[in-house]
Amino acid sequence: MSELADGLPAVRGASRHQLPGAWLGRRARAFGRRQLDAPPDQGEPGCRSRSSPFFFSSRFRALCAGYASIQARRGHIGIEAIVGLLSPKVNHWRQLAVDVVSFLFCAFFSWKSWVLLDEAWVEGFHSESTWGPPLWIPYSLMTVGMTLLSLQILLQVVTGLRRRPQ
Repeated sequence: MSELADGLPAVRGASRHQLPGAWLGRRARAFGRRQLDAPPDQGEPGCRSRSSPFFFSSRFRALCAGYASIQARRGHIGIEAIVGLLSPKVNHWRQLAVDVVSFLFCAFFSWKSWVLLDEAWVEGFHSESTWGPPLWIPYSLMTVGMTLLSLQILLQVVTGLRRRPQ
C-alpha cells in the first residue's frame, strides 16, 4: 500500500524538466515577437496573455506535475521548516493531523463536485460564453481529480496510522 501512496516516479522526474521548458518556450516566443515587432497573441498590446494555448498546455501540465511531485515527496519548503525542530514522534502526529484535515477538505470538495456534476448532467447546464459548451465536461474533470486526490490522501492517512512513530 505504501507504494501507492508514494506517487509516480515518472511524474516527479518529468516535472523537473517541464516547467523550465515551458518558461524557455514562453521567453523564446516573446523574444521572437519583439524582434518581429508583432503584437502579443491575444489581449491588448503590451499585455502578457495568460489565455494562450501555450500557457495552458505547457505550464499547466508542468505545474500539475510539480504539485504531484510535492505531494508524493510529502514536502514543501515553506511548511517543512519546523520538521528539524520536532521530535520524530511529534512530527509523525503533526503529519497525520495535516493529512486528516487535508482529507476532510478534499472529501468535502469532492462531494460538492459530484453534486455539481449531477446537476449539470441532469439539468443540461451550458456555459454562458459564446461557445456555450456543456458544463458537465469541466465538472467531470474536477470531480475525477478531486476524488483521486481524496483517495491518495486517504491512503496517506491509512499508511500513517499503520506506521509506528519512532
